[in-house]
Amino acid sequence: KQSSFLWQADYDKDCATGHDLIGEPVEKRRPDTENAAASLHTTARDYAIFLAAILRGRGLSPEIFEEMLRPAAQVQGWGPDEAAQHLQWGLGWGLGPGREGESLWHWGDNGVFRCFVTGDPSSAEGMVYFTNSQVGHGILEDLLGLYSEDVQWSARWLDYARYDDPAQVARIAVRRAFALEGVDAGWKMIEERQAATGEPVDDDEILGLARFLRDRDMDDRAAVLLERVTAIRPSAPLLQSLGMTRTALGEHEAALADLESAMEANPELAEDLEPRIEWLREGLELEARGEGARIEDLERVAGRYSGRLLVLDGGSLYYSREGATDRTRLIPFSPRDFRLEGNHWFRIRVDVDATGRGVAVEGLYADGRVDRTERG
Repeated sequence: KQSSFLWQADYDKDCATGHDLIGEPVEKRRPDTENAAASLHTTARDYAIFLAAILRGRGLSPEIFEEMLRPAAQVQGWGPDEAAQHLQWGLGWGLGPGREGESLWHWGDNGVFRCFVTGDPSSAEGMVYFTNSQVGHGILEDLLGLYSEDVQWSARWLDYARYDDPAQVARIAVRRAFALEGVDAGWKMIEERQAATGEPVDDDEILGLARFLRDRDMDDRAAVLLERVTAIRPSAPLLQSLGMTRTALGEHEAALADLESAMEANPELAEDLEPRIEWLREGLELEARGEGARIEDLERVAGRYSGRLLVLDGGSLYYSREGATDRTRLIPFSPRDFRLEGNHWFRIRVDVDATGRGVAVEGLYADGRVDRTERG
């Protein structure tokens, strides 16, 4: 009675608030279309009622119930092979050893909401737990240990960092420092950790920290972090991350140099980096030309382009998606090339006919992707 794949008005006050890696609350997502894998809002009680029905085969024919619990494929990938060899996939459920024979299990990971369910069809007993935390699976193995004394192979295969893992504790502490106290406070913790261990923080940790900061719209802090680390060890992954971060900040000349250095350090990155490098070069050339656009040029390209709108208002051209309530001013490089005010990773180009009238709009993304919409 408290479950829906679409957001309900009551959820504004009833729905739990998710919390990120450092325990900070995040904005609630309000899905307006159904998504079987991601949009269900429910309660542990409602889901337990559903699980009880599944364990008894309620609403299922005996044949389907039997098929659901028959191993169809070996679990692979994700976590340790030692754990995977004890687990299989049935129809929609993971299968593995339980208290009284085969048990079913599954997990959910929507970032700041992480959940788990397991049950034994032979006894029709099970356990459901929901968390509103990005570290909610850190207690998974211990919590399952309260339910069953068996080895928790599913938890071991999922391989989430434990709440008491020293590396995880340090990871969270460093992120809190960077996010809440600033770059210098976070950097001091990195230096202290390196002094204590005698080893530099590895690239994966730095890249994860940079992603964490970018996800919090702290691209400037991510850039300073990456600048300091690449000054010490300019590895290709770190230079690539710095170039992408500087792109988002609008520091395109520096971003170009970073990405070129990354490709020089590791030519195997060319397939990913060459389109980004070309996008940056083209934008810098357009900016250097400084051609701009006249009002009559803007009048000729204004219009509707299959879901994209270019609207001339007060002498400026604005870009929006059809149905959106906000719009962004376009800054002209030329009569047909524009950047979006406040957006440094996307440009648009208007394809024009012989008279200069727009016939199509191309979205040019910083990763080299292009999408095209025709006028009409």
